[in-house]
Amino acid sequence: MKVLFVFSGNSTTFAISPFIQAQAESLRKLGHTIDYYPIKGKGSGGYISNIPQLKHYIKKGNYDLIHAHYSLCIMVAVLCFVKVPIVGSFMGNDIIGEYNSKSKFLIKSLPIMLLSILVQPFMSYAICKSKDMGKLIYFVPYQIIPNGINLKLFKPLALKLDTNQKRILFLGNKRDINKNFILLKDAAKYIKHYNIQIIAPYPLPQSQIIELFSEVDVFVLCSIVEGSPNVIKEAMACNCPIVSTNVGDVSWLLGNLEGHYICKNDPIDLASKIEQAFEFGQRTEGRRRIIELKLDSESIAKRIEKVYEIIQRR
Repeated sequence: MKVLFVFSGNSTTFAISPFIQAQAESLRKLGHTIDYYPIKGKGSGGYISNIPQLKHYIKKGNYDLIHAHYSLCIMVAVLCFVKVPIVGSFMGNDIIGEYNSKSKFLIKSLPIMLLSILVQPFMSYAICKSKDMGKLIYFVPYQIIPNGINLKLFKPLALKLDTNQKRILFLGNKRDINKNFILLKDAAKYIKHYNIQIIAPYPLPQSQIIELFSEVDVFVLCSIVEGSPNVIKEAMACNCPIVSTNVGDVSWLLGNLEGHYICKNDPIDLASKIEQAFEFGQRTEGRRRIIELKLDSESIAKRIEKVYEIIQRR
């Protein structure tokens, strides 16, 4: 099957988002041809300006279907008005909105949420990352398919931890309100019995991130809203202890395994859970759970392939 991936090309860090590239490579291994079309331009106007070129690209490529990632990219694909089925992947805040550090809904996210609903009747199928997102898909068949993890890439490494210092890893953009770095910063004030170091190296190449998961004592996610955060699954694949706010499907992902802790959006509670992770003091069984949940990239690629096949049979 020949598929065109349409996605945002506005990142200054990656030419292609790592999870999109990983998904494409997994589908290629199943025998599909995957091409890329990055949409460059800010705001709805910038996205819309891509329509003529994308339309030409689609017609020239003779694609079996288009897989667009994120609501604005889905909109651009829809407005090309080509007779090619469109699979739309909703990413998270495009359909469930944005919130500030006090978990208050931001009105500015309403337009993109509305767009996520308006494009649905023009899609052949939707993919979302969690049950919360699925509740907002009304007009198109959909499946909940989280992003998969490359278990050959993300794996535990035999690295020696610094016993004199407890290292906390935060991988989000500290300036992104949704990533809520201030929560971790405030929580650090309540950790009295340990000598801690917060490592917040965003942005960082994947190879170094993998090493960090095995070098730190705990990975912390403080987000206010998420769909199915890749970074949680990556940490699990490396058997890294985790403390996370209860966002998206995190509670389901972490399960009841020791070394996994859910915290409130509260610095005292976060500090308490981090200290519990320190006391746990060993690697987790997160990788085993990822395998049990079939969240490896190969299993996820097969689920996406089945969506493609459903569309082709119509």
